[in-house]
Amino acid sequence: MATDTLKFVSTRAAKQEFTKLNRTVTEEKDMRIITKRGKPVTVLISMEKLKELIGDEKFKELLYEFYTSSILEKDVQKLISGKEKTVPLNRAKKELGW
Repeated sequence: MATDTLKFVSTRAAKQEFTKLNRTVTEEKDMRIITKRGKPVTVLISMEKLKELIGDEKFKELLYEFYTSSILEKDVQKLISGKEKTVPLNRAKKELGW
């Protein structure tokens, strides 16, 4: 699943053209990554593409990377804000798959 094949659309464009976007994704059996201020926030995916990706090991690894990076990002934000002083070792190990 190469990054150069991913197709992005802004939140604004997705709102304005949702029906067309939904039809395109469904007909092409594909997906679009919806961005807000240039950052990926949502994925619109056809059921056919989802079924295909569920069996793909690289896709599973990518989902895991997104999941762990978002968890770690939240922990870093808590540390910076002073809301959380440390991340418990057993939690860190679990989230990192150790």
